[in-house]
Amino acid sequence: MLQEIDAGGTALRAAMEEASERVRGEVITAIGVLGSDFSELGFLVKDVTQAAAELQKSLDVQGANVRAIIEQNERQSTEIRLVREDLAVIAGRAAAGAPVGAGRGDGRARWVRGCPYRGLVPFGESDADVFYGRERLAAELAVKLATRVTHGGLVVVTGASGAGKSSLLRAGLLPILARGQQVQGSDQWPRIVMTPTENPLNELAAHLAALGGSDTISVRDRLTQHPDQGHLIVWSAVLAATARHGEPPPVSAGNAARLVLIVDQFEQVFTLNPRPDGEAARQAFVTALCTAATNPVGAGQEPPALVVVAVRGDYLLGNILDTHLVELVAAPEQRAFGEAKRSTLPQYCLDCDVRFACNGECPKNRFTLTPDGEPGLNYLCSGYKSFFTHIDGPMRIMANLLRQGRYADEITTVFAQAERGGFKW
Repeated sequence: MLQEIDAGGTALRAAMEEASERVRGEVITAIGVLGSDFSELGFLVKDVTQAAAELQKSLDVQGANVRAIIEQNERQSTEIRLVREDLAVIAGRAAAGAPVGAGRGDGRARWVRGCPYRGLVPFGESDADVFYGRERLAAELAVKLATRVTHGGLVVVTGASGAGKSSLLRAGLLPILARGQQVQGSDQWPRIVMTPTENPLNELAAHLAALGGSDTISVRDRLTQHPDQGHLIVWSAVLAATARHGEPPPVSAGNAARLVLIVDQFEQVFTLNPRPDGEAARQAFVTALCTAATNPVGAGQEPPALVVVAVRGDYLLGNILDTHLVELVAAPEQRAFGEAKRSTLPQYCLDCDVRFACNGECPKNRFTLTPDGEPGLNYLCSGYKSFFTHIDGPMRIMANLLRQGRYADEITTVFAQAERGGFKW
């Protein structure tokens, strides 16, 4: 009777529906005991094995179908966003009295700020008018970001050095968010674009403090002591920023204000301070990002931040869907690379007064000789040295303002006072 009703297969399918490893283990153990202790029930193991094979095949087929549906949905979501952008352009031209079909060759200048070719310099948000060719990729990125609004999770942008990751984020994604069409409500969301620097936790704290109008040191201390509460720290800054702009507190699900946090050159987390004393800061920074992007807050119970991370492709160690980001950060390969980047600097760099700011920059650019004839000098060294020496004074002033819990843009007042006193920068 048990064999006729497929008791073993039925028990296995019921256990799988429970989605509990403990229940599944108990069912398999019980079937194994019955099959071995009672000869007349030996068919159970065979039936369960056959049922498991059939279930696996069925799930594989269902998974393939689901992936096809998801891919189709993503394609159509991208297409409809591009359509909306085109319609917005047409509507704008019609409102301005221009021919609807007018294109780039309609005789009117759309760019008057010098050469639109940026060379090796990344495109910024203000360069969006001349950032062409990545519209579809930017829309695909917007689709991925839109799915994180309610479900959370980081978005990782990766590619080879110089592939245009920074430009895609700054001149592609940011203008999309500012228009608010491709990601609903995004035109009202505060945005932070940062690079980790040698101390990513300090950098994040400074940005959050500026956003929320709080003290940088207190925010940094909270992030250091309780990085697992990163979502609450970010949510507090978002609420404070919203209140400062006179907007009502966000309460409805799907329309809640949130922070868009873009971390460019994420590899700096590993390379700029690979020493053991930087490990705690690295772990806290990554934990804060993860919690802000995944832990729900507020009435809508949605994550308070949409986190986008850009990292060079040669730093990829795995899939964050399979391996927690904290484990990837602590991987031996990352530690080894960071140590090598620092230990291979020529003595000329080690003795440099502005090494803290560039750290020899990217190893791929270290192909010239030092004045002493030692290899490994960055070919951009003289430019970096001149620039960082020039801004040393103003940067120290702004850092001091932030330490006092003030805004960095108050430096304009400091400059004005200094010039009135006859001092020239």
